[in-house]
Amino acid sequence: IDTVVQLCLGGFSVDAPLAAAIAEVIPQLVRDGRAMFAPLIATYGGKVKGDVIRRPDLAQTLRAIAQDPLVLYKDTPMRAAVVAEWTSMGAILTANDLSDYRVGLLPTVETQWGDARIVTAGGAFGGAVLVQTLNTLQGLAVQ
Repeated sequence: IDTVVQLCLGGFSVDAPLAAAIAEVIPQLVRDGRAMFAPLIATYGGKVKGDVIRRPDLAQTLRAIAQDPLVLYKDTPMRAAVVAEWTSMGAILTANDLSDYRVGLLPTVETQWGDARIVTAGGAFGGAVLVQTLNTLQGLAVQ
């Protein structure tokens, strides 16, 4: 998390491909007019090659989540602020939605790949496909 927080605080320079993407996408978001795009427009709008993008608010949020992973699911000022911001952008999320949220744990799938034991999500999350692909490649002696 420290690396991401430092990137958010110190910023990163807009290179030519990112500047081109910004120049193409931001006007489309402005034309769309939906409030949910306002943060993207505010952060990236008008940025050109060489500009530096910083995200100090995101750094603060990431630090808070790292210190308390449940900060958005409990009755906290951060949860209230996030819900208020999201609803101002048209989301239908409520504080109760977050407090009522429960994580479902699925069985994992695993395989041996060379010297490594690969453990990944089961269910509909692609883990079974990954394991099957690795097993196929291993059978072809690809490592």
